[in-house]
Amino acid sequence: MARNFWNTLTIDLGPTTSKLDDYVSSLMENWYDKAAPSQTLSIHLRIGTGLSSNRAQDVARGLITFASRMRSINLEFCEPPEGEGNLTLPLVPLLSLPSGHFSALETLSLVNHDYMSDINLPSITAFDHSPLLRTLILKSYSENFFIDDHLQLPWHQLTYLEIWGELTLSALSAAFFQSRSLRTAIFHAVEID
Repeated sequence: MARNFWNTLTIDLGPTTSKLDDYVSSLMENWYDKAAPSQTLSIHLRIGTGLSSNRAQDVARGLITFASRMRSINLEFCEPPEGEGNLTLPLVPLLSLPSGHFSALETLSLVNHDYMSDINLPSITAFDHSPLLRTLILKSYSENFFIDDHLQLPWHQLTYLEIWGELTLSALSAAFFQSRSLRTAIFHAVEID
């Protein structure tokens, strides 16, 4: 009998309890175990404000463990309910992944729904040495997400760039002019400050 493989995982990591945290951890371990060993992986993580710092660190460690097999990563950070603060805790471990591990990454999507975020995010360098990265989708309504030199990427090799949201003119210029191999550039509702 042929073994069933599943190489794509989409998971909503919203408010969690310790019991649910254990379930999420088991689900990710099961996914890694069931994925075809010679195939690349795709993951879509939808991260809510209730995600504990420990769970965010576990998810980040899981991504690094299988980083060399990740073909597509979609990190979606959800807007917190009114009055519940910001996404500082879940964001930091996932955006502070070490550089140079995502050698198979072709598509990266970073979505930040935290419209009112004014937190200082770490420099994002995890994807700066991804030789196959060609597609980048950035959606954010927080200017902090697109600060100049904040997002370290191999811009020169991108062939598809899609940007939604608010950014500075210098960040837009830097992203656009560094992307010398672009075939498609799409800018939706871009607000320039």
